[in-house]
Amino acid sequence: MDIQVSHTHTREEAKKRIESLIRGQMTRYGNQITDLKEHWDEYTGKFEGSAKGYSVSGTVEIDADSVTVELKVPFVLRVFSKKIRSVVEDYLKKTLS
Repeated sequence: MDIQVSHTHTREEAKKRIESLIRGQMTRYGNQITDLKEHWDEYTGKFEGSAKGYSVSGTVEIDADSVTVELKVPFVLRVFSKKIRSVVEDYLKKTLS
């Protein structure tokens, strides 16, 4: 699932905000998230981990005016794809506003 959100920041500022969002979610949900691995190559981030026993992975691409998250969720969770998309999109919009 691809989620794209516009922003008006520099790429560096958008990246700092996204990294802060990830750290915040780890603090908030750390007891439910395991094996989180995050790697950045300039403005492209790759992540993978498990939440409540389900493996999730994806990429974050920070462009000059938007952030795109490609999220890969297990087939069994696709029934919740609209809710997952909505939650991720809301977090991104708040983070980048």
